[in-house]
Amino acid sequence: MINLLQYFTRKSILPLTDIPYHQVMSYLISHCLADYPSHIQEEALTTIQSKSRTRSPQDINLGRGFALIHAKVDKVDHIHLVVGILPKAKKLLKGEKVQSLFCIIIPSSESRIYLSMLARLGRMLRDPEAAKAFKHAGKLLSQGKHDEGSDIIISYVTKFEVE
Repeated sequence: MINLLQYFTRKSILPLTDIPYHQVMSYLISHCLADYPSHIQEEALTTIQSKSRTRSPQDINLGRGFALIHAKVDKVDHIHLVVGILPKAKKLLKGEKVQSLFCIIIPSSESRIYLSMLARLGRMLRDPEAAKAFKHAGKLLSQGKHDEGSDIIISYVTKFEVE
C-alpha cells in the first residue's frame, strides 16, 4: 500500500500568494520538477493546460478546499508531489473555493502506483480534520512560519498513515 509520507516533506509544502491561476500552475511545476531542465517543466505545464481546456475544471477541484493538477511526463524518473497552500481559500476553479493545490507529476511507468496514491490521498482529504490541518498550515505559512506550517501537514499525514 502507498504511504503518503513518502511524498510529503517540508520541501514539498509551499506557501502560495494571491497570484493568477496560470502563475500558480507554473510555480508549483517549477518546484515539483526543480531538478529537471526547463523544457521538461514546460512539457508538464503544457500537458496540464491542455487538460484544463479539454476537461471540466470540476475534474480537478476535489472540494473541501482541495484541488489537483497532474501530468504524465515520461522524462521524469519517479512520482513528484508538491502542495501549494494559500493563506485563505479563493475561487481558482469551477466549484468550491480552493486553499490547497496538489501538483503531481508522474512517469507513465508508474501509473498503477499513481492510481493507488490518488485513492489514498482522496481518502485522507475526505477526513474533516484534513481541511482543518491544511487551513491552519496556510495561516502559519502566510506568516512566514514555514517549518511550523509544514510540520502541521506532516503531523496530520503521519497520524492518517498510522491509523
